Amino acid sequence: MSVLDLWMYVLTPLAVLCVQRHCVRTRGWMCDGFALFFGLLVFGLIHAICGRALVSAFATVLCFAGLGFCNVAKERALRGESLTFADVTLLRQVVEHPKLYLPFLPWKAMLAGLFLALPLFWLLANLEYPARSCFDLVPLFFLGLCFVVAKTKLGRVVLRFAKEMIPLTLSTQDLATIGPLACVFWHGLWHVGMQGLSGIRGSCDQPFAEPLWGKGWRKHRYVSKPDIVVIQAESFCDPRVYLAPNDAQSLPENYLATFDAMSKEGALLDFGVHAYGAYTMRTEYEVLTGIPPQDLGTDAFHPYWRVAKRPSWSIAWYLKCLGYTTVLLHPYAKSFFYRDRAIPHLGFDRFVALEDLVDPVYFGPYVSDTFLATLLCQWVGEKPLFCFVITMENHGPWDAARLTFSHPLLAHIPAPIGPYLLHTMHTDSMLATLRTSYPKKLLLALYGDHLPNIPSLIPSNATHTPCLLWGAEVFRSKQGVIAPANLGGILLDAMANEGISEDM
Repeated sequence: MSVLDLWMYVLTPLAVLCVQRHCVRTRGWMCDGFALFFGLLVFGLIHAICGRALVSAFATVLCFAGLGFCNVAKERALRGESLTFADVTLLRQVVEHPKLYLPFLPWKAMLAGLFLALPLFWLLANLEYPARSCFDLVPLFFLGLCFVVAKTKLGRVVLRFAKEMIPLTLSTQDLATIGPLACVFWHGLWHVGMQGLSGIRGSCDQPFAEPLWGKGWRKHRYVSKPDIVVIQAESFCDPRVYLAPNDAQSLPENYLATFDAMSKEGALLDFGVHAYGAYTMRTEYEVLTGIPPQDLGTDAFHPYWRVAKRPSWSIAWYLKCLGYTTVLLHPYAKSFFYRDRAIPHLGFDRFVALEDLVDPVYFGPYVSDTFLATLLCQWVGEKPLFCFVITMENHGPWDAARLTFSHPLLAHIPAPIGPYLLHTMHTDSMLATLRTSYPKKLLLALYGDHLPNIPSLIPSNATHTPCLLWGAEVFRSKQGVIAPANLGGILLDAMANEGISEDM
């Protein structure tokens, strides 16, 4: 090993530490120690491949600078949400559906940095000849050992011991303890090694929601079974709560009129979502299963990654046993978030996605909410229906070019707030259609999966979205804040307490 190699083995981890301290607010000996360790590890791996110390050092620092840059951008866009190991699963979606991600990422700056780095790579590669030593085998041996240990029972013992010693919560709270680099490593190792033993366990006949839904929800014989529609409205909130007085005066008099009327007829609750601006599938899975994220371990970052491989309990399985037809409707790509494989594992008979819709009606770049309401009215049959709807119309970004027509509201309130308000009016129209045109008894729940990523509208202290419950007298007694995991139990209670059931 040359003197240059030795110097790079020392200086590269220090450079990585400086990058992390610049990009991450976390401080502490453990966080710094992990930064030095991973800087040394990555440098050793690249050096083992190319044998050039300068190239390896530059590539290592560039790699960690890119990760730090992305971490800062994500935290700013999603208000503190740092990078996780599960974000690897989203790389394919960034390529296939760039308009959902690139507007929120500093991709132009990243491409510019990469473009400037390529000539420097070429220059460094021509300054030295490749030279390897037996020391280069150490990082390869370490990673191989980690993989082998993670796949054995001994690995589970080691992981549990490490979790207690570090200590780890297996949540985003670990960022404050060990930093984002170590979080990605330890969480990923735990996810692979534990194989769901600390999260989604893959049983559709052993519900985990009983403590949240109450112990009596399985002890009823439902004489009459109303149709149940749960609408997960994309980025939905009541913007009147946050609008400036001048903007609020520009709203039409009937703005969200149906939403207000149904709130008086039923209940309007605060929905305690766990994300801002993204991660729809987290709220979605919590509502369907009644399992809060703190009980899922590392599966909480992306539940469908695991559910795509094994079945999971959900309210759809239970209603299916009661004779319901279970349908999930989402007017977007069927493979998004692995839903094409996960949804059947959650007990749904049918998954109707964009590919299955005939002549869908669009409002803006996505399928209209009112079109979905029309579909629901057409699906009414003799068997009771449970339909979980995931809307798409109000997905960001809400730029000025989003809508190609003029509207008085857009003239008074510019983008991004103006287009967002128009889409919420369409959500209200969807409710109006279901309220007046649905031909059967209906229990309805509508909630926002997360707050919209509009910093000029949503204050930093806002954390809840609205949850509308309608169709049962018992809903009138509901008030306050509910967790997404409790919604299924509330719907089952409504069935049991509206005079449409009797105890077994």
